[in-house]
This record gives sequence, structure tokens and C-alpha cells, in this order.
Amino acid sequence: MTKLYNQVYGKYSTASGVWISSRSYKNSKENIFSNEIIETYITKVLQDLLRMNLEKEIKNLKIMDVGSGRHSLAFERLGAKKIDLVDISISNYKRMKKFRENNTTILENFNFDICSDKFKKWKRSYNLIYLDGVIQHTKSPAQALYNLRNKLNQKGILYLYFYQFGNPLNIYRDIARKIFDKKKLKIKESINFLKKKYAPKVLDGIIDNLGCDYCHIIPSKHYMNLMKSLGFEIFWSKDIYNRKPSIRISRRSCLSSFRVKNKININKFKKLSKIENFDLYDYKNYHEEDKELIQNLKILKNKLFQVIEKKNLSKLKIFKIIELLNSQILKENLLDSYKKKSENLKKTLKKAISIAE
Repeated sequence: MTKLYNQVYGKYSTASGVWISSRSYKNSKENIFSNEIIETYITKVLQDLLRMNLEKEIKNLKIMDVGSGRHSLAFERLGAKKIDLVDISISNYKRMKKFRENNTTILENFNFDICSDKFKKWKRSYNLIYLDGVIQHTKSPAQALYNLRNKLNQKGILYLYFYQFGNPLNIYRDIARKIFDKKKLKIKESINFLKKKYAPKVLDGIIDNLGCDYCHIIPSKHYMNLMKSLGFEIFWSKDIYNRKPSIRISRRSCLSSFRVKNKININKFKKLSKIENFDLYDYKNYHEEDKELIQNLKILKNKLFQVIEKKNLSKLKIFKIIELLNSQILKENLLDSYKKKSENLKKTLKKAISIAE
């Protein structure tokens, strides 16, 4: 049997929305489906429905939600006709199953990896598939999107949130994850070390970043091409530009909505699906403004890992480097000047090297 990945979710991380207050987060640790929490998700989901012009259609929609279930309960309270919840996390699956046993709900929940053949063969048809902050954590984003496309009915809609290539946060995130993997750190020991420094909600986000098995950072243009090959047309988006990724303008994530329009171009899809790894340190993947910066970052990143590989660093030093990188993730601001972002990136990597040395 293939080992399920991303079991960090539900077990060590709640994958809570960034908008949730610290007090609400604390309460959610006891019950992630509390009225207080779901109320915040109703606002989030309603906002997305309005963006897609679907608010008045909700009562007729058969919806698949992929995730922990909080969005699903929001859809139900907003009047959806049918909701199927799919999640790879066994902990999340069991939690929702228990909720369903003790509460009246139209929601059904299923434990699937949306990349798997088992899910691919699962027969369902939906008006809307809601994929909020999930696709980058799948084993194969292309295969997941293909499987989901075949579960949409004619003119069905797929809502897609994904991490943006080019944002400094995702560079810091990538280096921290590589160190975590290379040094074979454990989630429990990471929690024990980092909980002394961070509030529970912040720690939850850090473990979410470090502990998930996959975190694909893919240029938005590639996603657009994939979706087009699958017969989709985009009809709404936020923070997706007809421009190469850039340190200056790329947000940490973006939102988009697609409608089924054409048949799948299987040859084009197969060609595109072979490309799922994009080098964050190759200046050719960026806007020309970033060329010198990305070249310098590649040198600094390589030097950092050479030092880490060469020296038998203590866990304390390793966690100090991860803590340093995370501090920049928390400070990241799109509207900072280009000079400030560039200097922060170089300064942070140089400081990480000095800690390692």
C-alpha cells in the first residue's frame, strides 16, 4: 500500500486561515468546527462566491470541497444543494466523520488523495470544485487537476488558489523546507523547539510550511497553460499578471476561477504535465529586473547548503537558521521597495551562512 502523504494536516497543523484571530485559533484547537470558526469561513466563502457571481446559484450547486471541512460547513450554511468533502488527511477525515455522527448535515466526507488512481476512478459530477490552498501541496498538481476536471459537469467551475512563483516569502519557505528535509528534522522536535519562540497560531503556520510533504511553487503561466489544455477558460482572477514572475510584483499567492469550455487536449496536457519542478534560483524564470539578484541568491543559497553539508551543525544552529528564515516570512510585505526586498533576501542568506559557520 502506498503511504499517504501530508498527514501533518489535522495531526500537527490545523491549516487555519490566516485571517483567524489568535483567540479564535486557540478555541479552534478544541473544536475546529465551532460556530465562531465557521462564521469566519462563511465570510471567506461568500466573498469567493460573489467574485464568481455564484451567490444566487448556491442553492442549485453540487460542490466538492478539498480540505479540512471548514469551507464545506460554510457552503452548507450558505445553502448549497450538495457538498462532498475530500481530504487526504486521515485525522481530518476522522474528525469530520465524528462531527457528522453528532450533527445534522448534508455533507458527506471521503478520504482520498486527489492525485490517485482510486480518486480518478471515483464517479462523481459537480457544478463547483473548490480548491483553496491545496494544489501546491499535492504530489502532482497536473494529475490532480486532470482528475478534478473529469468530475466537473458541462460548464462546471473550478476555484483555484495557489502559491506564486517570484514572491520572496516562497524563497524563504523553500530554503527552510530544504534544510528541514536535508537534516531529517522531525515535526515533534521542531514543535518543541519553536514553541518557546512563537505563539500557537504562528507555530501552526510554520509547521504547516515545514511538515507538508510537497510544496510546489509553479509560475502562474504554467498553471494557465495546464488549465487551457484541460479545456478550461479563466473568467476571474486576482493577482495573476501577463508577465514573468518578479520579486517586485508577485504576491505570495493568487486566486482564480475557471469554467469548462472545451474538450481536453490530451497531447498538450501530457506534454505540460511532465514539467512540475521549476527552479526558484534560475534567473530565466523571472522578470529581467531580477536577473542580478537571482544570480546572487543562487550563489548564497549554494554556499549555505555547502556549509550545512560540510559541518556537523547542532540542532540549535539548524533551528536558529530556520527561525531566521521564518522571521522574514512573517515580515514579508508586497509594497516594500524593491531595494528593501532585495537587500533583505541577500542579508538573510548571509546571516544564515554566518550562523552555520
